[in-house]
Amino acid sequence: APSTCQSLVTYTVPVGNDNCLAPVTQHLFGGANNTLFDLGATVVGYQVTDGASQQASCNFTVTVADNEPPTIICPSSVEVNNTVGQCSATVTFANATAQDNCPGLSVALTTGTASGGTFVVGTTPQAFTVTDGALAQTQCNFAVTVVDAEAPGITCPADIVQPADSGVCSTTVTFGSLGLWDNCGTVTSQRLDAGPANGTTFDVGSATIAYMAVDDVQLNTNCTFQVTVTDLQPPSITCPGDVTVQTTGLCGQTVWYDGPVVGDNCAVLSVVQGVGPSNGSTFGVGATTVGFTVTDSAGLTTSCNFTVTVEDLEPPVITCPSNQSHAITTACGVVVSYADATATDNCAAAVNSVGGQASGTTFVVGDSVITYEAVDPSGNTARCDIVISVSDNDAPVFAVCPTDITLSRDAGACNRNYSYVVPEGTDVCNVSTVRVRGLGPNALFDVGSTLEEYMATDASGNTANCSFTVTVLDDELPSITCPANTTVNNTVLQCGANVTYAAPVTGDN
Repeated sequence: APSTCQSLVTYTVPVGNDNCLAPVTQHLFGGANNTLFDLGATVVGYQVTDGASQQASCNFTVTVADNEPPTIICPSSVEVNNTVGQCSATVTFANATAQDNCPGLSVALTTGTASGGTFVVGTTPQAFTVTDGALAQTQCNFAVTVVDAEAPGITCPADIVQPADSGVCSTTVTFGSLGLWDNCGTVTSQRLDAGPANGTTFDVGSATIAYMAVDDVQLNTNCTFQVTVTDLQPPSITCPGDVTVQTTGLCGQTVWYDGPVVGDNCAVLSVVQGVGPSNGSTFGVGATTVGFTVTDSAGLTTSCNFTVTVEDLEPPVITCPSNQSHAITTACGVVVSYADATATDNCAAAVNSVGGQASGTTFVVGDSVITYEAVDPSGNTARCDIVISVSDNDAPVFAVCPTDITLSRDAGACNRNYSYVVPEGTDVCNVSTVRVRGLGPNALFDVGSTLEEYMATDASGNTANCSFTVTVLDDELPSITCPANTTVNNTVLQCGANVTYAAPVTGDN
């Protein structure tokens, strides 16, 4: 039966015969007539029994063959782009679907590459085949197409920056090879720009060099790089030599000078005086820088300078006020005022005190010199002095001078310890007091008279003296101790006796 794995089978039922009574035919096994038989061979058995119970049987085979081929449906054809960087792609696709009237189907990929495999760029034919249990086969076909969608790669040489050759406005430029690659096939390159050829002369400036890479499927990629020829050579400029002139009664001078000489390997754009007065101007006293700057077409600049020096060799004239003499007042000096010096010059001159005391201050004893200096802007100088003389004719004095004194000696001694207040000289100026004679205070003065004398001297050498006498008296009596009284007998036959006694003991301070 179509689309099933059975078949309706009609066969002639066997009939038994017998010589006697009519036999009975019985179906023993296998399919009955006009029933469905399964695929394959089925043995059908019948038995006949006669009236005497005698039996006989027969068998036959009914074979059902599967002549119906299976059906199969392939997946749709697949188109994918290549894997980046590869000339292929990994492609997965569904399995084919198959049907048959009987079980036992097997489906296999019989042409092409399995799902999940690597497919090269292009179209790969694929085929699935289904086989049923009766070994009948049916095939379906589809295609896997891998498209090369990846443009070729290209790398240009790095940008080139190269200076112009010395003395010219260009240079020969040679650039390296292109980097070309593709995931598939071959790559060719084309020059796109119309600039100078590799290894030829490039002028100062920038040129864009463009290349295109083309692969076998006409995909393309461009790259560019810059060739820059720089003008690193600054223009040349030469200034005139330095100029030196002198003033002639004025504080300046008119000066003329030559212009600078310029040049460049490319082109000079401008020459500008940026420093100093213009030619033929009046220059002030001193050194004045005159500067010019030349600029070339690349914007490079060079400057030169020269110096115009106007010398003022005329010294100023300075006048000081007259010298002064003064005696000290109550202080050790005197307040003195004086006028400032004055000066004249062909340029402005400054007058300054460069030594000595200021006017209106106290001047001490002696000669004080005040120095004035006139300086003009060129450093020319002139000096004059004022002498202030201060004298001190007053001697110092002793406000207190000790009087003469008479003292007794110390008990048991031949002198006396005595202290007194040291007299000090005074003066309106500095004074120093020294002992010039005697022992000084807190000393042991011997019996008798001792002269103490002090001298005070001021800063001008004026002196004063103070003297007094210290007299020590010896008013203590000496001491004497006699030996004890002595009694002796007369010497025999003498009216007397020799007596020996100790000498008396004496002492004094």
